[in-house]
Amino acid sequence: MKESKENQSNLEGDSTTEGKGTKALNKDMNVLALSKLHHFSNETEFNEVLENTFHNLHEVMNDLKGVNPGMVIDKTNDGIQIKVDDTLFSVSGGDYKLMFMSPESGVRLYVLSSEAKRWVGEKDGHDFEGLFTRDFMRHAYGIPEFKR
Repeated sequence: MKESKENQSNLEGDSTTEGKGTKALNKDMNVLALSKLHHFSNETEFNEVLENTFHNLHEVMNDLKGVNPGMVIDKTNDGIQIKVDDTLFSVSGGDYKLMFMSPESGVRLYVLSSEAKRWVGEKDGHDFEGLFTRDFMRHAYGIPEFKR
């Protein structure tokens, strides 16, 4: 009995060590993404990139309307709002940043990474499309397939 508790402890220790290594690797990758931020030459350039992001998101969400018949997609002056049943997702932009709001994640700000060519979290370097997909899948059917 004592031996199996020791083995269990060793196994738990191994997974904890592996988890720390994975976290460190993810943190290093996120720091790299944040270290190479895109510097917009002017507001017009930012607005073009933002409009392309909104257009892509709108297309991706339209593809999922067939499996989410009650989904409403509203393109506003500042961005896009997506409503699935009673759940609202909002994506907007300003101050050279992308803002995402969802019930799970709250409000998150994203900056454009030159290296990754994608929007990454201002504080943690996490990918906008990944977080959006994770939050959306909790309330709707289908997986958003973002186009590159």
